[in-house]
Amino acid sequence: LSNHQIDSATLANLQQDLEQLIAGEDFVPSFETEKIFLYDEIQRCFTEDRFGGHLYLSRVGRLADAPGGLREILVETIFSPEGWAMAAKVLFLHPDKRQTREMADLYYAYWDKVARKTPAQVRAEGIDIEKETVEIIKDNILLQIFAPALGRVSEISHRNKTEVEATVTVLSLLRYKADNGSYPKDLQQLITTGYLRQLPTDLYNVKPLIYKKTADSFILYSVGENFEDDGGKSGTDSKGRARLWSGKADEVFWPVPQSQLNQ
Repeated sequence: LSNHQIDSATLANLQQDLEQLIAGEDFVPSFETEKIFLYDEIQRCFTEDRFGGHLYLSRVGRLADAPGGLREILVETIFSPEGWAMAAKVLFLHPDKRQTREMADLYYAYWDKVARKTPAQVRAEGIDIEKETVEIIKDNILLQIFAPALGRVSEISHRNKTEVEATVTVLSLLRYKADNGSYPKDLQQLITTGYLRQLPTDLYNVKPLIYKKTADSFILYSVGENFEDDGGKSGTDSKGRARLWSGKADEVFWPVPQSQLNQ
């Protein structure tokens, strides 16, 4: 789109196809498959006995050599100031199979709820996701080992939604320019003229994506993961090149940086 002059009809077809592709998609991730895998490991990692089942260390021991695995955790525990008291707690007072399954249910129920909130909502509500998830699986080494990076999954889903809505908006802006000779004064003008169905959501802000008309083009961006409007200043990588999702500045979708055009 940045490198070529594309006629309005082609842009309209592309926008229509993209809108149909995402129709009804809320981008909220489902964690059901991960939960089933965790259930399977709970079944495999506990013994069956009248005390509710205890960790079957030879099974869990297969994780011993993995970073953050059982051996590493136990070694750090034993040689910590709390030492043997902590080790005994891990080996003899660990939650049993039923308790672990209940903790897993709470863990995934929490993520199902939080994943539906935008980053802006999480921040506005003062939700400390890391603290709350740690509290749910507290003292359960098995869940600490197996709990996937659901925060990362949720983060990527928010990025995907933002990028798709930004792309639809860019298409509508280019169409408007092709038909009218200039860009609109604001995004609301795209709505009233029928080029765009709804304003693009900025999941990192309580307002839509920010649009600014410039002398010969426009800028479209999200305030990004720092939740601050830096005036459309892009984040950069280690080599100083503009990039999306740096976490340090705005996420600029248009204009496309020269460094990205050359890739």
